[in-house]
Amino acid sequence: MNEKAFTLVELIAVIIIVALIVLISSPIISGSMSKAREKTYEQQAYSIETAAKKWALYNDILDSEYCVSLNKLKEDGYIEDDIINNPIDKSEMNGSVILEFSNNSYKATYQEKQCD
Repeated sequence: MNEKAFTLVELIAVIIIVALIVLISSPIISGSMSKAREKTYEQQAYSIETAAKKWALYNDILDSEYCVSLNKLKEDGYIEDDIINNPIDKSEMNGSVILEFSNNSYKATYQEKQCD
């Protein structure tokens, strides 16, 4: 008998072990990717909020609350990308930023909806 080949039982055992490793690691990898997408979204929102603060400073917006759209920030050159994709669901980010001015500083909050 040829002793150099694997038996069918050994091949099936290896396939089962590999399948178990894939089943165990898939949720872990999926969770890591989801967290990375959320972190990327937060970083994009922060960059948009920073651009809105710069826009408000340049335009002397001193209202206690003011809403500026992403389109306005793009038109005025504060955001360079024409299309900003949401990393979570791949949709286009086309919301707005609520600017609150108090104590000589701005607080900016990105929201997915347009200004009212």
